[in-house]
Amino acid sequence: MAIGEASTSYLYIPSAAERIKKYLPDVKLIVVLRQPVDRAYSHYLHHYRNGGEVNLSLTEAIRDEKKRQEEDWSPFWQYQEIGFYHKHLSHLFNVFDPKNIKVCFYEDLCGNPQDLLKDIFLFLGVDLDAEYTLPNKKYNVSTISKKPRSKVLHNLLNGESWFKSLAKSILDDSIRQRIRHFASQKNNVKIAQPYKPKLSSEEWNKLNEAYKQDILSLQELVDRDLGHWLIRKSSSPAK
Repeated sequence: MAIGEASTSYLYIPSAAERIKKYLPDVKLIVVLRQPVDRAYSHYLHHYRNGGEVNLSLTEAIRDEKKRQEEDWSPFWQYQEIGFYHKHLSHLFNVFDPKNIKVCFYEDLCGNPQDLLKDIFLFLGVDLDAEYTLPNKKYNVSTISKKPRSKVLHNLLNGESWFKSLAKSILDDSIRQRIRHFASQKNNVKIAQPYKPKLSSEEWNKLNEAYKQDILSLQELVDRDLGHWLIRKSSSPAK
């Protein structure tokens, strides 16, 4: 009765909404939002775990964000920018009918997934008694096990360069992606003693201050109290 697919990038790439609207004007959209600093930290660990991030902390990575944007790195490297949810949701609400957009929250997904799924079923108009199985394991646990052998090659593969411009002019996109993936894998080396970079309370608070106004605007947009997002909890995954 209902089918769909998922991508985190649709929310923060501006042109995605218009393209979806063109082909699926009445589509129903589900957005799951996580406390923005915790999300950025998890995002950073995802890249670092796979050997894709050379900075030793999220704070350093965010300092490089603007430079990477100017060098035409993928938007997926924009750890901080992605977390300005009010900005991105406002665009989505302007393109689509708001009644076709369901905004959910990560804490509900973790704390009471059954109720959240029932709410989503109701939104989609599918059978509320449908059977489903919730996973009981954690995915993408971020223990760092790889790092780039060459930072120069890493930047060359991910940013804009004469090399990539030349490759674009002579190679098919799918071939370029396979070559890039192969080169990235060869450039990554395993770490003898895996570790997980920490994010101090001071860093968390400083990064979250940049989100404060957006969070306050977001809670008005979605009619939900998000005051708890402004205070770091002891159970925060960024600890």
